[in-house]
Amino acid sequence: MNRAILNKGWYALEHRTDEKQARHGHLHVVAKTPGTSATFVECVHVDVYSRES
Repeated sequence: MNRAILNKGWYALEHRTDEKQARHGHLHVVAKTPGTSATFVECVHVDVYSRES
């Protein structure tokens, strides 16, 4: 799956987006996402079994 994602050119898209935002005075912020799909928003409890592969 990682190879398929890399072949889609996501880096080029992100790089081009960064360039456009900088040109217009905006900042692109990348959020850290590890564990976010296993975290419950209401109570901030992390359940490792909520995203079994």
